[in-house]
Amino acid sequence: MLGYARLLTIVLICIVYALQVPHGVLGLQIFVGTACLIYAVNHFLLMMSHNRERRIFFILLSNGIVTVIFGFLFPKVDLYLILFGVDAVILFVNIQSKVIVRFFIGFFFICWFAILIYSYQYFGELEIWGNIITFMFVVFSALSGGLIKKLMLARQTVDEQYEKLNSSHAALQEAHEQLRLYAKEVEELTAVKERNDIAREIHDTVGHNMTALLVQLQLAEELLKQKSDQTGAVLQTCHELARKSLQEVRASVRTLKEEENAGDLVGNIRRMLSEFSKVTNVRTTFKLHGDPVTIPLSLHPTILRIMQESLTNAKRHGKAATCEIMLSCLDGKVHLSISDDGTGVNEVNPGFGLINMKERVEERGGMIRFESEKEKGFQLKVEFPLREKTWVIGGTV
Repeated sequence: MLGYARLLTIVLICIVYALQVPHGVLGLQIFVGTACLIYAVNHFLLMMSHNRERRIFFILLSNGIVTVIFGFLFPKVDLYLILFGVDAVILFVNIQSKVIVRFFIGFFFICWFAILIYSYQYFGELEIWGNIITFMFVVFSALSGGLIKKLMLARQTVDEQYEKLNSSHAALQEAHEQLRLYAKEVEELTAVKERNDIAREIHDTVGHNMTALLVQLQLAEELLKQKSDQTGAVLQTCHELARKSLQEVRASVRTLKEEENAGDLVGNIRRMLSEFSKVTNVRTTFKLHGDPVTIPLSLHPTILRIMQESLTNAKRHGKAATCEIMLSCLDGKVHLSISDDGTGVNEVNPGFGLINMKERVEERGGMIRFESEKEKGFQLKVEFPLREKTWVIGGTV
């Protein structure tokens, strides 16, 4: 639309100049027509895309020369300044080179003063206010061109930023999808590993108890044939072995059920503590600090198994009557503390359960510490970093 308005303005000015030509002066009529044609051709050349500054320079220079000729041929008509103003818009919109801009500014003032001097010598007077008004139009056109250029650059920057934003958004969506798939794979692998750990525990504990039970039953059978007084003690041992094996199997089945509802960590903990208290008559207290939603799903089975193993040890080995559990969801880490009022020991010698617990924690990049003192119970502290993982290798518990 701006291009059509520019062309219409040029044509109207040429028509005004044509009306100023005295009757019978064929040369001026031919010049005005030729000038209008040059302006029109240059206008369409300027409207072509991918114009280089060199081409624009020569187009504006040719327009400027024709405009100056108008000024000298029609010194009493100051419409040539409007033609300069029309070209000033093109100059300040399309030209980046300050040298070219300064050249055309100097060219304009030199030609304008020359035309003013020529007009004063020809007519003996100057149209001061008319020239000032049309000169202000040139200034306004130059400022408008500069403003349009800034708006175009701003729009170009916005388009580039929008394109980059779209690219970043697409990359972010792709990364989010990959992260989702990765999280799903981690959950599946975690579930598989937990089941493997449970199978290993069943094999190591229940299998060992069953082997011992079989040996004791064979011994009881022999003692029964001999009618020995030790038969009752052996049967009591068999009863204990069977009871421990049953407890281990129940604990493993309970863990598998908890994994089916892995998203509800707090609910699983409360159900586990409730079942444990009913079976053992141990009073348990659970404290939660922070938002448990920040705990990754991959850590849920590990936390549950640590609690389960700690409570079992507290009752079986420490003869504890109360246990206190505190789970803290801090900024960047998860802290778990479990303490009981059992008998305690002065020196902790980790058995199968504590060693397995330590391996679970270290596999998740966490740290575990056991503290105990005779007649002052047992305390376990675990810390899982969420942002920076640390694997502790070697050393003592």
